[in-house]
Amino acid sequence: MRHFQFYGPVQLQHWTRQRRYETKLGEKLRTLGAPMPQPVTVGTSFSGEFLRAEAEAAARHTNAGGAGTNGNAPVVNGGSMSGTAVSATKAPSWKEMLKTDPATYVIVGIPEDIGVKANGGMGGAGSGWNDFMTAFLNIQSTDMFSGEEVLLLGAFDFREVASAISLNALNSKEALEACRHAVANVIDEEVEELVKTITQARKIPILIGGGHNNAYPILKGAAKGWAQAGRLEVPSMNAINLDAHADFRIQEGRHSGNPFRYAMDEGFLERYAVVGLHENYNSQSMMDDLYENTRIMYTTYEDIFLKGILTFDQAIQLATSFTKADVTGIELDMDAVDGALSSAQTPCGVTPLQARQYLWQAATELDPAYLHIAEGASHTDDGRTSALTGKLISYLVSDFIKALIATSPGAMSSSSID
Repeated sequence: MRHFQFYGPVQLQHWTRQRRYETKLGEKLRTLGAPMPQPVTVGTSFSGEFLRAEAEAAARHTNAGGAGTNGNAPVVNGGSMSGTAVSATKAPSWKEMLKTDPATYVIVGIPEDIGVKANGGMGGAGSGWNDFMTAFLNIQSTDMFSGEEVLLLGAFDFREVASAISLNALNSKEALEACRHAVANVIDEEVEELVKTITQARKIPILIGGGHNNAYPILKGAAKGWAQAGRLEVPSMNAINLDAHADFRIQEGRHSGNPFRYAMDEGFLERYAVVGLHENYNSQSMMDDLYENTRIMYTTYEDIFLKGILTFDQAIQLATSFTKADVTGIELDMDAVDGALSSAQTPCGVTPLQARQYLWQAATELDPAYLHIAEGASHTDDGRTSALTGKLISYLVSDFIKALIATSPGAMSSSSID
């Protein structure tokens, strides 16, 4: 995974605003240690200042009672201005550490918009990750959600790939083809490998995008990983998606508009349910494909909110009933949420509260394989900005985790009413 950065205590401290008499999630979340390049080999040099900062931060985090470092602070070579990393053979690999870590949920960032641009869309889907981190790490740690259940693994950084496309493509057609090539040959492969490793370790990945193109490698990696972990008999699973678009376009090269088509055609997606499709933004040919496929069910936004044929709660119930027979990936595209900034922002979508209700119901009624929140943006290439996207995503992620905690044995209620 050439483009992945592992997070350590320094990242947690960067985003967490500490306050006396309060404990934030950023003080409780787990990490696998310092974000060194992978793989680590003898002779790899880092600045002494960087290594000392990491070591000191790790020590402070451990002494403060944080669970984050697991004793994996980097080793500084003497007191000189340069350090040498310890050989990977002398310490457990990150995959081994992941397997033994007690966390149940693993958060990963995929801040890229290459897949959106490969679909001819507006860039910006890679901008929501930092704002999400700022909001999420400053949630209060409480009995309802302490943060100790969560491992913050890190985030992908595909900026060098995006930069290479921008510098070398001679025109928009070349840029489009280059984006599709990068999605298929770089992003898909790395995301699949990471998700497979997380699920092999029997942990639930929570992935924050990034374009919805990542649903394909997430489904593929989760199906393979959960099968190897014994949770699935074969590497094929279900998915439920709150989305204005079905993302079931034809196979014309990988992009954000066809992840579920690729996953189903390759056998990794068994059943697929979509809640709240917008009639105006799904082609007739694609709607015909959805209608004729017995392994797919969908409801439209118009049927729910305009025609009143069914309620939003009933639409969710239909989708969960259709997929609940097996392990299910839970998807939410931010372009389904009214006013949420995304490449395909809508002025007419579900409310933030309804998005939260969708995730709560899906988490409690299904057997979740993962959570994927796609295409939220803090700023887009056409100049639009939003300071609230990251905070909304943090609500959605905490709702998902709290829902699973609430349904676990011995769960306590947050209500003071007997």
